[in-house]
Amino acid sequence: MSEADRNEIRELLFKYALMVDRNRWEMQDSIFHPEATIDYTSAGKGGSIGHYREMLAWLKDSLRHSAARYHFISNEIITIDGDEADCTCAFNSPMTLEEPGAAKIVMTNSGYYHDRFERTPQGWRIRTRIMDMGLQIFH
Repeated sequence: MSEADRNEIRELLFKYALMVDRNRWEMQDSIFHPEATIDYTSAGKGGSIGHYREMLAWLKDSLRHSAARYHFISNEIITIDGDEADCTCAFNSPMTLEEPGAAKIVMTNSGYYHDRFERTPQGWRIRTRIMDMGLQIFH
């Protein structure tokens, strides 16, 4: 278990946040393993479990009325075992919601990501992601 491996895993966490916050969906293949799954069931409103591309398409559509998003990732606990790794990290994600005909509001989602990583020839990739949303606040 090297510090370089830990840093590469942390960078993937931050790349995911950047992808979602900045609508850089073209980054998804550099973050996720080709067979990766994501579990967004804790999000409610249609969140489910499936292949990462299907789930990220759902997320992109769910965020269509959010003009500003800011993921903060912290408290990473990373355990590496050979070519596999587990990571739990906290997230806090305030965002604006601007639906047509409605007042702009701020919503903050907070919780944990539970990830399994796999080392590939291209580097570490997320193999499974479970989002455990514990808090949703409307301001």
